[in-house]
Amino acid sequence: MLKREGNVFDIVIVVNSNVKYDSRVRRLCKVIQQRGLRGLVICSHTEEKNVYGIPVVSLNIEKKGFKSFIQFTIRSFTILKNIKFRVIIGCDTDSLPSSRIVSLLKGKTLIFDAHEYITGTEEARRSPWRHFLWELIEQIFIRLSPLGMTVNESIAYIFKKKYGVNYIVVRNIPFFEDIASPTYCFYPPAIIYAGTLSGDRKLEELIKAVAELKFPVQILISGSGHSLEKLRKTATELGISDKVQFLGMVEPSRLKDFISRSWIGVNLLSHTNINFYFSLANKFFDYVHCGVPQITMRFPEYKKLNTKFPVAILLKRASVPKIATAIKKLHVDKQTYLTLKQNTYKARKEWNFQKESKKLIVLLKHALSIS
Repeated sequence: MLKREGNVFDIVIVVNSNVKYDSRVRRLCKVIQQRGLRGLVICSHTEEKNVYGIPVVSLNIEKKGFKSFIQFTIRSFTILKNIKFRVIIGCDTDSLPSSRIVSLLKGKTLIFDAHEYITGTEEARRSPWRHFLWELIEQIFIRLSPLGMTVNESIAYIFKKKYGVNYIVVRNIPFFEDIASPTYCFYPPAIIYAGTLSGDRKLEELIKAVAELKFPVQILISGSGHSLEKLRKTATELGISDKVQFLGMVEPSRLKDFISRSWIGVNLLSHTNINFYFSLANKFFDYVHCGVPQITMRFPEYKKLNTKFPVAILLKRASVPKIATAIKKLHVDKQTYLTLKQNTYKARKEWNFQKESKKLIVLLKHALSIS
């Protein structure tokens, strides 16, 4: 094991998010702690003081628009410039400018951890100037960051083709834990969604689909986003506000309990969002590890995994009729539901972070050896 030197941090993680709810960063911290390395997290905002014993520095910047990105870049740059470290892990494109510039100035190693393909997001593509800016940042800084990892093979291929980098794939999967069946499940049976609340997540279509059903069912929505009030209004207009619960931001341990007691998980996405089309969301694996069948998209990464272990009904398009049909199938066809549920128990023995982290550990050892 590599030893710590004085006040030098072995690994500094820089991320523009709230680490209280960022499960990928939390897993990184757990691996760093397990390896006996000295870590530090610099994040945009959080009330957390440490994650698995790794101290956290909050910049107290709410992630809202381009102005907050500029603030985050300046403040994270200032902190990085004034501390001693061996390796930086820059999480996502918005952390790259400060992380890469400081790593170059100090001659230290940077690992870029790409959680998503930001120039493929709907938010970036809706605004030509925003898309140009993120494209420019990617073109400059990803090309300058040959060492990295990302969440799936599709995004790794895109980065290789566009920027000439070869990133390893470390999927965003929970650690394997033996789980007991919950003492009770929600009634009416709950369809749960965990994530950002935005129009391209097809939550309005989910609410409309549930409004058509003739059997008892409810929706649990965990997360925050600009679509919250619109979703509340839709549920009220359809007369099913009593069937739709908005849980707000839920920390990972509590969210796991909500999912375990639910009937179905959903991961419904716009097929026109390039980032989504090539995504592999952590919620896909969260549902699997909680033993909950799901309805998700027939996109490349989900299709590939579902071929090996069928744990989901796959939709080509997340339209109201197709969502309603899928829910009805799981209600009527008990054998299909049971088969999907049994497959989740098989899948999580193979899809878990104990196995996935082996690649991460090799990457960290390499980065530390060259710093």
